[in-house]
Amino acid sequence: THYDQLEDLSDEKAAADPKALQDQLATLHRDFKLESLDVPTQLSYKLLELEVQRAAEEFRFRNDVYPISQMRGVHAQIPTFLINVHKVDNEKDARAYIARLNAIPKLFDQVIVNLRTCEGKGVVAPKFVFPLVLEACHKIIGGAPFDDSGTDNPLLADFKKKVGGLKELDEAARSKPIDEAKSALSNSVKPAYEKLIAFLEDQSKRANDDAGVWKFPDGAEFYKMALRHTTTTNLSADEIHQLGLKEVARIHGEMEKIREKVGFKGDLPAFFKFIREDPQFYLPDTDEGRAKYLAKTVQIVDEMKKRLDELFLTKPKADIVVKAMEKFRESSAGAAFYQQPAPDGSRPGMFYVNLRNMHA
Repeated sequence: THYDQLEDLSDEKAAADPKALQDQLATLHRDFKLESLDVPTQLSYKLLELEVQRAAEEFRFRNDVYPISQMRGVHAQIPTFLINVHKVDNEKDARAYIARLNAIPKLFDQVIVNLRTCEGKGVVAPKFVFPLVLEACHKIIGGAPFDDSGTDNPLLADFKKKVGGLKELDEAARSKPIDEAKSALSNSVKPAYEKLIAFLEDQSKRANDDAGVWKFPDGAEFYKMALRHTTTTNLSADEIHQLGLKEVARIHGEMEKIREKVGFKGDLPAFFKFIREDPQFYLPDTDEGRAKYLAKTVQIVDEMKKRLDELFLTKPKADIVVKAMEKFRESSAGAAFYQQPAPDGSRPGMFYVNLRNMHA
């Protein structure tokens, strides 16, 4: 298995993935005729064809996507993955966790290569991105064993908790992998983050405030591809924009009806401001308020689960759980997002909520 490894972000791997899909499709075309398959299998056949086509198109534009931003990137994804996905059911799993910590320098070196490659073709994140990413990086290498704050680093705290739950190990046996994890954090993780931080601090000096893909050399073509893949249509950007304006007008019409129904005195912009700013619509920005928000979100998800049979014949194997976002990425992450489950249903899907600012 690959349970002790991290992903490969090299350009060689990026080139190999679409090639592997093309080989699979060639085998499919050779061994099966579309018309000989039943309808569901024909759909799978066509979906693979579409996936191969998209992979080839996306490979062409692989350096038009920022390797790291405030919304995505290994600097936050790897700690999140280890904390929320990497299970430690036995000592071997604990060793795999440590191996993954020690693999972070190689992964980050690949990211730095990709950042340089992107910059070489004029693709650098906007200036506002860098402080958010750097803040997250610094937070990840805070706490023990990195400093004397008295609070464990999130990764160390997670590892201790997971190893502490191994009944097969006595206290003395648990201390060894914990010490090894501390060593990996100090000797592998911290230098890797410091190297990435130094690179990003330097690159930020060459960034500007332009935030659209129009600034890329092939930004127009990249945007067309992204529109096709995101919308599954061949609509142009102008057509989609006009559709958006039409929908905004329709929704505003519905909102006007609500404004009148509730008896709000004022125009629609004033109504928006009232809803956005009035304290009655927010829970307190306290630990108690955060706990209530989390509990309410869990309640909504639980109610949704009870009604799945009303709308779906086929339901997911995996459960869905609600989690508060980790502190180290609160300031740079969005309000909420979903992480898909394991394909076999062994790990639940996770809905993350950002509780950093209850009035945001």
